[in-house]
Amino acid sequence: MKTRGPEGKIFTLVPKARWRADISSSVLLPDGVRGHMVIPLGWAEQWNWVSIVTVTSSLPESGLTPQYVPIWQGQAPKNSGLHLKLCNCWGLLPKKLRKVSYVRLDWVYAVPLEILQQVAPDPNGSSLELQRASFKKMMKRIGRL
Repeated sequence: MKTRGPEGKIFTLVPKARWRADISSSVLLPDGVRGHMVIPLGWAEQWNWVSIVTVTSSLPESGLTPQYVPIWQGQAPKNSGLHLKLCNCWGLLPKKLRKVSYVRLDWVYAVPLEILQQVAPDPNGSSLELQRASFKKMMKRIGRL
């Protein structure tokens, strides 16, 4: 994938104790979101802020819904519907992504880019990110929700 902004890359949130005071008072995130990986969708209205969705390993009791899209590291099962694929990560995934993971599309949050820390799957620092086609499909799905 060609270099681009933060869109489609996988990040974690830095610990809240390391946020500047003005950011701590202006970022509205539920506590549970801070423990998840996130994917920026694009730039938010505030300068240097991004809109994000979360990556989770659990589904609601009702099962897979249009708001939860699976991330497949390898070949997805036939007839699996919409699924997202990562760029070349050669099996070097963070532990949290080794199990089945889903992108949760029903809640979008805005945060300053400076509180995000990019997840790198290998010692060379390559970014962990969605394939461009997967990112476009995800954005199309968000537009329909």
